[in-house]
Amino acid sequence: MFLKRIMSLVVLRGLKMTRFLPVAIALVAFCAGCSDSSKKDGPEADKPGVKGSISNRESTAGRWQLMVAENDTENPFLLLQVEGDGDKSAVKVVDTYRELPLKLEVEKADVARDALRITFTGNGNTMTYEGKFSDGEIVGNLALNPLMILPARLIATEAKSLKDAQPSPMLLKDSLRSVMGAEDPVASVREFAKQHPDSPLSLFAFEAILANVGRVGKDKKGMSEAEIEAFAEQFEKQSARWGERMQPLARLKVGLALVRAQHLPQLGLKMFEGLEKSLDDPKHPLQESIESAKKMANQVIEARKREEEVAAAGKAIMSGTEDEQKAAHETLTKALKEEPYNALVLYYLAKHAQKSGQTDESIDWLSRLTAFPSLDGELQVRLAQQEKSFTPPGETLEAVWKEKHGDTKGLAEHLNDVYRKELFGFVKEKVPPRNADAGTANVLLELFTGSNCPPCVAADLATAGLEQAFDRKDVVVLRYHQHIGHDQLCNADSETRFAKYYNLRSTPTLLLNGGSVGSVGGPLQVAPYYFEQLKEIVAQTLDDKKNATTIKIDVSAEAKDGALHLKARATGLPEDSKNLRLRMVLAEDEIPFVASNGIRLHEMIVRAMPGKAEGIAVKEGQLEYEETLPLDKFRSQLVKYLEAYEESHSITFTQKPLALEKLTFVAFVQKDEKGKPDDKAILQSASVPVSGTIEYAKEKAPQPPPEPEKSEKADKDAKAEKPE
Repeated sequence: MFLKRIMSLVVLRGLKMTRFLPVAIALVAFCAGCSDSSKKDGPEADKPGVKGSISNRESTAGRWQLMVAENDTENPFLLLQVEGDGDKSAVKVVDTYRELPLKLEVEKADVARDALRITFTGNGNTMTYEGKFSDGEIVGNLALNPLMILPARLIATEAKSLKDAQPSPMLLKDSLRSVMGAEDPVASVREFAKQHPDSPLSLFAFEAILANVGRVGKDKKGMSEAEIEAFAEQFEKQSARWGERMQPLARLKVGLALVRAQHLPQLGLKMFEGLEKSLDDPKHPLQESIESAKKMANQVIEARKREEEVAAAGKAIMSGTEDEQKAAHETLTKALKEEPYNALVLYYLAKHAQKSGQTDESIDWLSRLTAFPSLDGELQVRLAQQEKSFTPPGETLEAVWKEKHGDTKGLAEHLNDVYRKELFGFVKEKVPPRNADAGTANVLLELFTGSNCPPCVAADLATAGLEQAFDRKDVVVLRYHQHIGHDQLCNADSETRFAKYYNLRSTPTLLLNGGSVGSVGGPLQVAPYYFEQLKEIVAQTLDDKKNATTIKIDVSAEAKDGALHLKARATGLPEDSKNLRLRMVLAEDEIPFVASNGIRLHEMIVRAMPGKAEGIAVKEGQLEYEETLPLDKFRSQLVKYLEAYEESHSITFTQKPLALEKLTFVAFVQKDEKGKPDDKAILQSASVPVSGTIEYAKEKAPQPPPEPEKSEKADKDAKAEKPE
């Protein structure tokens, strides 16, 4: 639902997310290649249908329904009453659309006869609407933050509530589909925008082109610089029809699209610098994002330059003179400091070591290529056309290891050590733990991930970095595996938490104390970026007085006499605690298992939720849990789940990692309320390693099937056929 997706940006109770958005800014993609519509769309076809609307309004005074556009739909938001103008004006919220998970109030309103600006607040968040009166309606935009400003308009109405309000599909969407499927979509979109300048779809059509800026154009290899400049100018003018502050944002979006696609990044940088100069205001809301965008553009430009240098160095390593190889080695060593996960750099360093007879150094580089997620596959793709007889680095490593050690014993453990020690160089230092009396809630990160999910690599590694940087008493990461493909680390409780409780649909998804933190998906190379962004958000959350709490959780977990003895008790509950739940998790500290996406060591994997996924409700003012869970029962539940999954999907897992020897017990207090922005907020959490001795009953060795009984006749026949 549109409104819930919008509110996910503000659900973290006022956390500043602006710096997390430049790289992950969403560019809308539309359906291409659909058949032409027989409907003839007129210039007024995209006026939203509002029940009780009137067309003879002559000023900003009166009752208005705020409609916000996204993709091909305009969505009801608020019902407002505007009285008077100037110093005597007043604006109030009459009703809120039922799907909006936030109660908004008017903090400030500037009203004139032909324009208005309204500031709304709610749950510690602020958003503003700006609009101008035109032809019986107020056309403008709604800003949730400097990077998310959406077309929005106020429709005159006599409605008393939004009880019957419904989203209004834009009729022009069928025409747009045929436009996007045209032979030259760039030209078609520009023409569509000229014909329908007042339709919000025109803006989203421009963004759809930007999402493919490196793959569209006359030769399908990306738009030319001249095409982009003309496109950007029209996009800016089209955006300005919905308010002045949308115009600079349009240019920023064009530049970001170029940088993200690595298509003419120099032009993107030029746009950022020109935008900064035109704004000429160090306090402009976009200034921080422009600085981030400039930095990102320079990084991309430097990376492309380095890529050319690496390619030249690789050529020298493979066929150059001794002096050329020496110079190439220096170039590669320097490049590695900037890009420690560059597969080509590692590959050519390994080649140089092999040609120089440096076995240990060769093993080092080959081990990184093999142990680091997805680098071997990336390398194969990049070298497939250059080297006819490409040998995967893992095979080369095995041969070199055998040559040195005589066999492959110890190689798997060595790769795990390389993974632990070399992969997390982006974690520069540990964050000092908070004081015991800090008074703010701990941070619980819940990552929904999968062994067969390539984009989950960045999320898994960035959060693993957080575990190394922060004290376990302050920050805990839980990973719930899902069946993206077939995943042997998944279980019934993880599935329930993902699909039924949070109603999630894709991985990776990362939640911080029950609220979304935005996109965290991608390959290994972007993990350091996500780590830095998440580190800042986590540190801010730990120190934010808005997260002050009186709740404390006492937990204990001991393995004794073949059972887990688990206890959790929450104290300091708020007066109204009827909607709180105490939930528990048993997580396995580390699972050595080479997944198809390249993750070798899986940390804090949720294995079960004792007390069930729905949690423990308050009883007689108390929120507590105590259970003695037989270890064999705990393990057998996972075994039965995997066996049932295998049978229902007609598959057989080649591995079932079920050591379950090092466990952590986690408990947290969570809201279970509906219709509020923080309806699933986690108010406090605590964890403790399971102490004692964890021992499971030994599995019985499979017995050979009994020999079938032979009949007397068959026995005689067998003897008769036996040779002398």
